[in-house]
Order: sequence, then structure tokens, then C-alpha cells
Amino acid sequence: MTRARRHEAGWLGRTRRLLRARARCRRLRAPDGGALSTRLFVAFLLLSLAVVVVIVGPVVAVSEADLSRQLAVQAARAGQATEALLDARLAETAALVELMAERPTLRGHVAAGRSKELGPYLDTLRVGARLDGVVVRDALGSVVARSPAGAVEPQRVATGAGPAVAVRRGAARPGVVLGAASRLGREGPAVGNVHGWVEMDDAFLAALAAATGVSYALYLDGRPVAALETGLPPDLDDRAGRVTLPAGERHVRPVPIHAVGGERLTAVLLLPTDAIVAARRHVLRVVGASAAAVMVLATALAYLMAGSVTAPLRALVRAAERMGRGDLTQPLDVRSDVREVDRLSAAFEAMRQRLDRAHGELRHAKRWSEGLVASLPEGIVTVDAAGRITSFSAGAERILGWRAGDAIGRSWPAVLGVDPGDEDEPAAFVHARPGSVARRTAVDRRGRPLALAISTGAVAPLDRTGREQVYVVRDVTEEERAMRQREHLLANLSHELRTPLSSLRAGAEILTGAPAAADVSELARSMLVSVRRLAELVDNLLGSAGLQAGRFSVRPRRTDLETVIEEVVLEMAPVLAARSQWLDVRARAPVPDVLADPRRIAQVLVNLVSNASRFSPPGRPIVVRLRAAAEMVRVEVVDEGPGVSDEARPGLFVPFAQGGSSRTGGVGLGLSIVKAIVERHGGTVGAYDRPGGGARFTFTLRRCPE
Repeated sequence: MTRARRHEAGWLGRTRRLLRARARCRRLRAPDGGALSTRLFVAFLLLSLAVVVVIVGPVVAVSEADLSRQLAVQAARAGQATEALLDARLAETAALVELMAERPTLRGHVAAGRSKELGPYLDTLRVGARLDGVVVRDALGSVVARSPAGAVEPQRVATGAGPAVAVRRGAARPGVVLGAASRLGREGPAVGNVHGWVEMDDAFLAALAAATGVSYALYLDGRPVAALETGLPPDLDDRAGRVTLPAGERHVRPVPIHAVGGERLTAVLLLPTDAIVAARRHVLRVVGASAAAVMVLATALAYLMAGSVTAPLRALVRAAERMGRGDLTQPLDVRSDVREVDRLSAAFEAMRQRLDRAHGELRHAKRWSEGLVASLPEGIVTVDAAGRITSFSAGAERILGWRAGDAIGRSWPAVLGVDPGDEDEPAAFVHARPGSVARRTAVDRRGRPLALAISTGAVAPLDRTGREQVYVVRDVTEEERAMRQREHLLANLSHELRTPLSSLRAGAEILTGAPAAADVSELARSMLVSVRRLAELVDNLLGSAGLQAGRFSVRPRRTDLETVIEEVVLEMAPVLAARSQWLDVRARAPVPDVLADPRRIAQVLVNLVSNASRFSPPGRPIVVRLRAAAEMVRVEVVDEGPGVSDEARPGLFVPFAQGGSSRTGGVGLGLSIVKAIVERHGGTVGAYDRPGGGARFTFTLRRCPE
């Protein structure tokens, strides 16, 4: 952590300690009253003004920008100075090589081939000229002397192309030199050349740094070949700006140097930023200290202003806590010099009075509702998601024989006496659909069997966690017993009537076919129609009794539907002839076989045709249409009667309903039997108005697989 940050952290720590001391003491109070909103506004305004005046953020940004600008300016100046120094050093090297080449002694030694005298003389000249290497070649280009021994000039210098920055390869580490070449002597025949250079090594960079005050690194094709600092990254010549290095933070500025052969030679300037950063940190420390001081002052002012409302607000909190615990009898009288607090106190007192009145009304309503529930003959039970009883009314106690204290917490199916080994029944009890009504057999606590009608609902509990099921339980044991007796009576009565009706029907058919007087034949036909209608009524009564008793069944098999319709046509002919009606059977295509019980489907058709005959006017046909679909066969019975009104449609297929009218006779069982038979075949029934007048009754049957 920097010193500036440590300084800021110290201020923040002292601020926190001051706030904690204020929270413990709570001794600050405002001298006079005023509006709470005004006081808070002034406090926040002071705090905002302090933050704006201090301008911590802009100061930091300005200092950062100023630091970057100063570093960029220094780097630009250092770069210009470096380029000038390099150019000057290169020109100086060229001048020194040229002066060395003009020495007559050197020319004489080379021309006379005095190699022994040439070596020491060349060393003396090189040291005096402050060159790192000199090579002398004769007119044929052969090396005649080197200084120091073993020195090899770079290719660029060896060619004598003039002063240049050259790269020397072949050694373990590439080198970079400032080199030049010059002709030995200006006059006379050419006897050779002098090649001299200065190594751009660490010593060279140190000399540059001494002249410019900037640290250097020399990069060749992205790799350092000389540097005054260690631990430099390989790609530093591609960067610019502030970089953190092992030696500290530096501002980096690459200065490209043209070299031979396409090599990328770059002198990287490394400007130390310590002084500028230290100055910036000092500014930040001052700014941070000022900001902390202003924040402490603003906080103290805010607490000073809020202190005047703290005491009455604490009194209001205590009063609210009493109200939360249910104590609504103690009046609330809190005085304050803040208008808003006085108004809040008055509002609390008015709310306390209203809550006290509402609480009394709720207690009265609760006693009334508990008395109402207790007086109901039905039992009311609530069950949670796990199937456990959460409430048990007095009516439930009377019906099931359980006390509420014993039943609450127990499993609802167990209280009803449902076998726990039955996997379906408990789930059906606990997860019944809300709004459904079901009749179930149960056992009370004394082991007495009960027949119950259970209505299901759902309610959100007081704790608002999940939902609870509500069951309204009604004892229908006596109703079930009376219903079974009625069904038994109807079944026996219908069964007893079938035998004499069969005899009467056979006799009427014989009389109808026998030669007799016209009035006798007419009487026989009338008797046959009546017997058939009575037989239809008996069949419907037997079917209704079977449905109620659960003994109604169908036995589907492959059936030719057209054959069944032909039998119905023959059976209904006398009934239709009595009203001058007839059946018009229409099939658009060959009708496939269906999966049906022929006897039951014949009963469906007889009921629909008989119903259509009663409502159709005399002398009009009754149309039976057959239509085959992909998986079903649709049968339609169409009449020309008054149609089906919207009021009558919902009760058409309900037992003992007569479509809203009783003018045509009947007890209203035929269509309910039709619906039961078709649905047990897996089909559907429907009733619709016919365009142009009349009704259209439809039912569907499943096709047999091919």
C-alpha cells in the first residue's frame, strides 16, 4: 500500500471511530426546531458541497494526466537529444577514422609493408581516437593490421559505404557499432583503407545516459543486445508509456535506428518516474486528507442535525413495538420540536385507535365465524401439503367421532379409516382437485361405516407458506341407503315388467300380421306402438338403474354398423308409421366396421330415433347419416323439429331432463343412457341446431383396425 493510501486509510479509520463514538454517546442535539425535510436537505447539501469543493476525482484525474504529459514531454526531449547524440557520435567516428587515414606514417607503413611497426602504431592511434576497433586493408582488400588483435569489422563498415550503424553477427551475441571507412591518404596512388568503429555496448549506453539523464536499452529485432537495466522483457521496443520493470516504474519511449540488412534496431529510452510520481502522491495525500476532513465535518453536521429527531423517533419505535405485540390500549403521545415528527406521532395515534377498533371487530367476527362453523351440520377439515390435519371443526367431530385435539396432526386418510396399504385412496384424499365433490366410504373412530360426500377447496394459510386443502364433509349414509333402495326397486320393477311386455309385444305383432277387421288391425298397431314405447322406457329404467348401481357394462367387438341400423329400421317401423314418418339412411361411402356392442348401439339408435320421432312433425323423414373419418365413424340423427334451444342444451344428457319441455312425454332417461353407452365405447355425443330448423344429434365410434 502506498503512503497516500495509508494516509487515506488512517483518515477513514479515525472517521469510523468517531462515528462509533457518536453512536455510543448520542449526546449531540440541535439547538432549535425546524422542518425535518429542511434539516436533511441542508445536511446533504453541505455534504455534497464538501465533495464538490474537494473534487477528489477530478484532482486525481488531472494529476494523472499531468504526470503522463510531463513524462511524454521529457521522453520526447530525451528522444530528440538521443538522436542528436547518435548522429554526432557517428559523425565524430567518421571524422576520427578520416584523420587516422590521413596520417603519413600509417600510409608509409602500409605502403612499405612494415607489419611489425604497423601493429603497435595502430594501437596507439585507436586508443587516441577512442575507437573500439580498427582494421587496415591494403589496395587489394587484404587485412594488413587489426587493433585490437582479432577485431573484425562489420560487413557494412568493411564495404566502405560511409558512416553507418552496422550489425556484426557471427559472435555468440550480436553486436551493433557506429562505423566508418576512409582511404589512406588523399593524394597519390591508393594503398589501402582504414575501417574504424565504436561499439554500441553497455558502456556506450552509459555514456549516453550520462549525457541525457535517461536509462537506455538497445533492441535488435525484438531482443535486447545492450541494456543498462536487467530483467527487461523481449518486446519492450513495441511499447510506449508507463511500464513497471524490476527496477521500478519507467516511462518507455522507443527511438528507431536504421540499420543495414532490414534489421530493426531500436534504442529504448527508460525515463525514471520516481520524482514525478512522488510529487503526485504528495498531492494525492493532501487531497485525501482534505477529503477525509470534509467528510468528517459533513458527517458530524449530519448527525448534529439528525440528533434532534432521534429521541422522539426512538419513542415512536417503542410505541410501534408495543403495537406490534398487540398492546393497543396505551395512548401514544410523543412531543418534538420537528413538525414532521409531531405529524407522524399524530398519525400513529390515529392508526392505533383504528387498529384497536378493527381488532375488536375482528375478535367479534372471529367469535361469530367460529360459532357459525360450529353450528354447521357439515364438518370442515383443513389439510396441509403433507396430508396432515391442521384444523378440525365441531361438525367434523360429530360426523367422524374424533376430538379436534386428537385429529389435528394426524394423517387425513387415517382419520377417515382409509387402508394405508391402498396406494390410490390416500393420494386421492390428499390431492383432490379443488372444487370437486366425491362420495367416499369411511369409518368413524368407533368403527361404524359411513358414506361421506366430500367437497374440496383450497386456501392460503395464515403463515402464507404453501396452500392447504379444505374438505367439507357431509354424512350421506342415510341418503345412500335410500338411493340403493330406490335403485333396487326400479331394477326389480323394470325386470318384472319386461316379461309381460314381451308377451304383449308378441301378441300385438301376431294380431298385426293376422287377417282381421280394419279396426282390430288399427288397435293392434296402436297396441304394438305403445308396447314398444313401454319396452323402451323399461330398457332405459334398467340402464339407469345399472348405471347408478355400477352394473352397466358394454362388450365391444367387430360390428357391421349398417346391419345394426337395418335392425333398428325394422324395429322402429311401426312406431314411425304411426306418425307417417320414415327413416332415411344415408352413407357417403362404404362404412367400415366399428368396435362396438351391437345391442347397446341399437339401444342408442332406438333412443335417438324415438326422440327425433316425438319432436318431428308427422309426415316428415328422420335422416340417419354415416360418415367415416381416419379413426372414427360419425353417426348423425337429424329431425325437422323445433331444434335445441340454448337454455335446454346444458341439460339434454342429464337424467330425468326433458330438454326444457314435457309436451312430448317421456321421463328424460333416453339421452342420458345414450351418453353413457357412447362414452363407454370411447366416443363422444353432441347436440346441435340444424340449419333451416330441426336438431342434429351425433355420436362417434372407433373404427376397427384393418
